[in-house]
Amino acid sequence: MVRMNSKAVNARAAWIAANSPIMDEVAQKIYAEITAAAAANGDTGEYAKSFEVEDDYYRSIRDRVVYTRHPAAVPIEFGRRTKNGGSTVGQMNVANVYRRYPKFSYGKN
Repeated sequence: MVRMNSKAVNARAAWIAANSPIMDEVAQKIYAEITAAAAANGDTGEYAKSFEVEDDYYRSIRDRVVYTRHPAAVPIEFGRRTKNGGSTVGQMNVANVYRRYPKFSYGKN
């Protein structure tokens, strides 16, 4: 009987998946969808152009991250209170794109 260390198997499977060209394609697709959604919301272009795709590593496993460092990203995405006590609705560009993709989790579902 062969015994396998499940942590090692999981780590190897994650490494194989992370280095797949499909992950790069999906990251670029998500990036394109987010920037298109931001541009379609009447944005001047500054916010839509602020998104980037970057590699991120966790325990030497490569991942792709689509992000923005735009200073007004939080109020643009989630809305804000106005000075007169009203509020503006957020565009929810990132959340709406994220909802279109399947959810994956580690461990029990």
